[in-house]
Amino acid sequence: MTSVTNLGKPWEEPLEFAITALAVGLVSVEEVQAAAVARRQARPLIGELAIKHRRLTIHQVFQILGEQATTGEPFGEAAVRMGLLDAKGLNELLGLQTSVTPQLSEVLTQQGVLTLDDVADLRRQMRERMQKLAQPEMANFADE
Repeated sequence: MTSVTNLGKPWEEPLEFAITALAVGLVSVEEVQAAAVARRQARPLIGELAIKHRRLTIHQVFQILGEQATTGEPFGEAAVRMGLLDAKGLNELLGLQTSVTPQLSEVLTQQGVLTLDDVADLRRQMRERMQKLAQPEMANFADE
């Protein structure tokens, strides 16, 4: 069974996808690096999402950024420590961030590196590999 994100896209582990695409020779290391940079640049910041979804005010975001500049800790951790967000709120924002960040396969497709057929084939290969890896574990459960 395939997991699905909030936007209805199949869930995809970026590192696993990159390794599979590299292993079958569909992408180069440089293409994966460029796609990873583009993906990171397309990812909205937690502070932006918090303002947009009315979890924090602009003033609170700037308070957290000031604290973050001093401590070096991640924005969300600083927000929770300062009592401006609770763990549940932070997790919701992180989930939202993940759901709106393009998948590595989407970026590689947009860049013309992969076709939709390539992506479908790579996902199939990943599923088959994961099923094979899980089979010994399932056999251990049957033996108990």
